[in-house]
Amino acid sequence: MPADYLRVNELLAKIEAEIRAEYEPALLELGTRDAEALKHILSSFSITRARDAAWATTQMLWIQRDNTLLLKLTKRSLEETVSAAGRMLLTPVVPPPK
Repeated sequence: MPADYLRVNELLAKIEAEIRAEYEPALLELGTRDAEALKHILSSFSITRARDAAWATTQMLWIQRDNTLLLKLTKRSLEETVSAAGRMLLTPVVPPPK
């Protein structure tokens, strides 16, 4: 990967760690089942892994650009994967305020 890309990963990882350090203690203090579920969802996300996946996907789509069938199948699979991840991230784990 290009050096600039890796430098951005380092910067984003630092910012992500700062944000986690700010919010995770509040979740630990709650100690509820809902807080545990939210902590699990948040801990499964990594900005570095997300960027790596986006980079790999871009390369894969570029290589397939001249194969219409393969490109169509790959895009469909990508749509389903992104949709599933989005639903997981939007799953309510805390009851809404009344």
